[in-house]
Amino acid sequence: MDYSKINEQELAAELCCQFEDFKKTLNLTKAKIDPWVVCVAVTSWKKDLERYDAFHKSNKPDLCKQAAFMVYWLVKTKPIFAETPGANSKYIAINEIFAFAYVLNELKIEAGRISDDFFDRFVYSLYFRDTTAKQMFFQFELLDKLNKIAPAPAVII
Repeated sequence: MDYSKINEQELAAELCCQFEDFKKTLNLTKAKIDPWVVCVAVTSWKKDLERYDAFHKSNKPDLCKQAAFMVYWLVKTKPIFAETPGANSKYIAINEIFAFAYVLNELKIEAGRISDDFFDRFVYSLYFRDTTAKQMFFQFELLDKLNKIAPAPAVII
């Protein structure tokens, strides 16, 4: 995908639609998304990709790099919230879980190919650690390569 040709408002609207599907799949009845905050995340994502592209004087950033920057901004801006969250709520790391679902969708990886342990560790690191987009580049490249070489439906990590 050529990020430079993407309309930011359209991508933000698409992310909001993806969230609605995600919300229904997980039965997250109290979850809401703020479209304005999604627009901020998408604008920040695009600016980061432009800076990355200009600095490296490279071809356009690949899908793994684009996904890493999007995850970074979705987690940083936290556009998803619960109307009435509880202390032990399933909504605590909802932005991080949605961001991971976004990556799986972008890289066309079936959720069943990811172990619960890897999922838990990844979401934990997004929620509790200072994770950068650059760190995620390599993780997503590895996931993408493993997905392509490991026979389906085997767990890849």
